[in-house]
Amino acid sequence: MHEKTFNGLLAMRNSIGGTLIFLYAVFLAFKAGASTQQEIRVVADHWKDYTNPDGSGVYIEAIKEIFEPHGYTINFQIMPFKRAVSKINSGSADILLAEEGLEHLIDSRLYNAENLLSPQQPIGESIVSALFPIDSSFTWGMIKQDHHARIAWVRGYDYRRILDLPHKNLQLINNSQQGLKMLLLGRVDSFIDDIQDSIVAKRNPYFSDAKFKYSLIRRYFLYPIFQKSNRGEVLSNLYDKGMKDLVSSQRFRDIYNENSIVYPFDLSDKDLSILMLPPGSGMSPVNNDLSVRKTKNNK
Repeated sequence: MHEKTFNGLLAMRNSIGGTLIFLYAVFLAFKAGASTQQEIRVVADHWKDYTNPDGSGVYIEAIKEIFEPHGYTINFQIMPFKRAVSKINSGSADILLAEEGLEHLIDSRLYNAENLLSPQQPIGESIVSALFPIDSSFTWGMIKQDHHARIAWVRGYDYRRILDLPHKNLQLINNSQQGLKMLLLGRVDSFIDDIQDSIVAKRNPYFSDAKFKYSLIRRYFLYPIFQKSNRGEVLSNLYDKGMKDLVSSQRFRDIYNENSIVYPFDLSDKDLSILMLPPGSGMSPVNNDLSVRKTKNNK
């Protein structure tokens, strides 16, 4: 073969090979980008039976049931709450579980609220109680007025802002059982906690209901928080539609029941008192100061 012809064919082969390699690289990049778009990065602190490290729990199971039928995969990470907030603020997470609606987060120094979205449909409801030893003379009204009272709650809850508490003698603790123990040992005057967390903690016989009294002080809905972006709006709208379907089909109630958590959305304040006072217990209510919850609902 003539040398010039041979070199021409070789150049053509190299050119075709280079083109194929280039096209394959483009394909891989496109595939990786599509895969990234179909992955939803969800962050949360560990809230027992709501967001468990193994990917179970009410909130994460609801998120999976809403998004996985649309071809999304859920990349779920447990981390300290402030780090999770940092992730959603920076755009390195798609969903934060779970918080008050955005209109309330505007006043929080933790959030870049102008870059975030909250949907219409709640994923949970926080029902806040103030617990006291059974022989305590304190009431919630007294605690609110006495800025030197010793109070505690589980870190990650923003009760200072939510309940407008200026108290300086505050302890942030790791879990509800630690708070109940501090009450019994006289180390705090009141332990502020989500009612469902307290119920789970009191499954330990050491923390029998007869040792405590309580006030119900606040109810508010909780929402997944999304990025304020085109993608975030798509995910938020999908969530709202999917949550409506879960509620209307009773599947959302089933998810709560499967995790041994009382479905909160249709509980009246009277129901809550019964919930906190199981038959035969000695647990005592004190005067309630229950704030009206938000009007958004998932009915």
